[in-house]
Amino acid sequence: NAVSIAYIHEEGIESDVWVGTINHDLVSELGNILAELKTPHGEMPWFSVIYSYDIIKDEYKLSLRSSDKNPDAADVSAIAKRLDSHGGGHKHAAGCKISREDFWEYFGSLEKKPY
Repeated sequence: NAVSIAYIHEEGIESDVWVGTINHDLVSELGNILAELKTPHGEMPWFSVIYSYDIIKDEYKLSLRSSDKNPDAADVSAIAKRLDSHGGGHKHAAGCKISREDFWEYFGSLEKKPY
């Protein structure tokens, strides 16, 4: 289980995104904490992603969170729906499932910041 800081370029917006893996029972709690955890530069992330990989189905389950305390927070339901037509939720909490290829296409290009 690991958590790291990543950098994302999305629709011209450059923001921090916390990406990590954790036990399923703690996904919501960790996602909410990370969505409000400030970077060393004092910025709140645009959104957080907690994920798990299902080796049998060969897909990732994503839990996306953003904070209503951040005026620049992402609408994670829109991101979930864009990644998976069956994904969704609400503005600050959403989920979806995506293939391994789609996961690495979207998140594999994240540039890590040197914190």
